[in-house]
Amino acid sequence: MSDCVEVGHGVGIRDSKAPATHLPVSEQAWSAFLHLVKVP
Repeated sequence: MSDCVEVGHGVGIRDSKAPATHLPVSEQAWSAFLHLVKVP
């Protein structure tokens, strides 16, 4: 695959092809996101 993202503990989400930029995410927002994307 050529598309990927990296998730860092307490740091945020970033594109592995542009590692200098990241999106900070709170623990609550990350938990909500995971809850929404989990496949039953």
